[in-house]
Amino acid sequence: MAVVEREAEKMEEAVDPMEGIEAPTARAPAPPTAANLGRLKGTPSFLGDAQELEELQAAGRELQELATSGKRLTHAALQRMHAADLKGAAAHLQEVAALRPIREVMGEALWLDPGRRLKLCEGNQVAWFIESHLCCLSLMSFFERGVLSPEVPESCRIGIDDRDDEWYLLGILDAVRELERYAVNRGQALDLDSIRLCLEAVQCLQQALQQFDFRNSELRRRFD
Repeated sequence: MAVVEREAEKMEEAVDPMEGIEAPTARAPAPPTAANLGRLKGTPSFLGDAQELEELQAAGRELQELATSGKRLTHAALQRMHAADLKGAAAHLQEVAALRPIREVMGEALWLDPGRRLKLCEGNQVAWFIESHLCCLSLMSFFERGVLSPEVPESCRIGIDDRDDEWYLLGILDAVRELERYAVNRGQALDLDSIRLCLEAVQCLQQALQQFDFRNSELRRRFD
């Protein structure tokens, strides 16, 4: 009997797991209704957005074609330079200069919007082409004048200072890699004077670039 009473007391002391939970009174919801497309008559049209998207895609395709043609010509110019054919390289660079300007390909409306201008250039290989073009100009400048920093043509600018400066430096760093290839070839010919010129130019560039804070940018990776 005492055991039964103790069990009964334990049951009374146990906490009800449902205690404190309040449930709303159950009631039926409103019945389903048939779709009424008339309610959409007042919503804005997406036609303008669709036309804008088509315009961006068309400009992107043309920019990719420009970048591909330009990259092919700059690659040919590099090959000519390494083959000691500076006249042939200059001819290819003249062909690059004769390509349609980026602004013209993009269209005035898109060009005047800095945000879209940058996205179109970065997303359609234009930056890649500009860096390659600047690489060729830098290497040609070194072969002709012993200087790795060429004048930047207007065709290599998009009017956004941060990006223009970054692509200029990236082009010069790419030229340094090509200069390494040139120095190895001159070493095989025992041309110590040319090798010293290459070394002095690279050391001077290194000292100048060490003044910049590249952080974790693409410039930092290329510089390293």
